[in-house]
Amino acid sequence: RITVDELVQISVAIYALLGCNVSPAYDMKTCEEHANKVFERLDVHKNGYITYDQFMEICLKDETIIRSMQFLDTTGLQ
Repeated sequence: RITVDELVQISVAIYALLGCNVSPAYDMKTCEEHANKVFERLDVHKNGYITYDQFMEICLKDETIIRSMQFLDTTGLQ
């Protein structure tokens, strides 16, 4: 399971990987707001954490998430 604080850490790492390609520029507040927004959407039981099963269930039903994940599919790249 993952908590909102852990999701903030993941958000910071993702923004750091994107570096100067992020527009507008990001700061810690941006990372926290993004993580909180995502966590709110995923924590359907409102118990302060998200399990792997919850994550998978939500992701498989949400068209926006499915489209976003398709950008990460590298099976067709050579």
